Amino acid sequence: MIWPDDTEFKRDEIRMFTRAQNVGVSEPWPGLGIPSSAVFANPAMNVWVFVMLRWLFYATNPPALARAVQLLNLGALALLVWFAVHLDG
Repeated sequence: MIWPDDTEFKRDEIRMFTRAQNVGVSEPWPGLGIPSSAVFANPAMNVWVFVMLRWLFYATNPPALARAVQLLNLGALALLVWFAVHLDG
């Protein structure tokens, strides 16, 4: 969260960002995700999550998409703390 423009943007990130920007705009919703290192395609849910983040957070560039992931991570940690405090027994 301190350095929002400091994100990795290698082959996998480029491919996922490009798919997230194009799905629902210039290409249909995929049934399969990106190929894994074993050449088998992952389930498409990994693409769907990033497409939804693009729509929810208006993420039109890689740092904005990374920021959306960071915010979801913070939300998950806050939810974990809430459960730990309120469900103690």
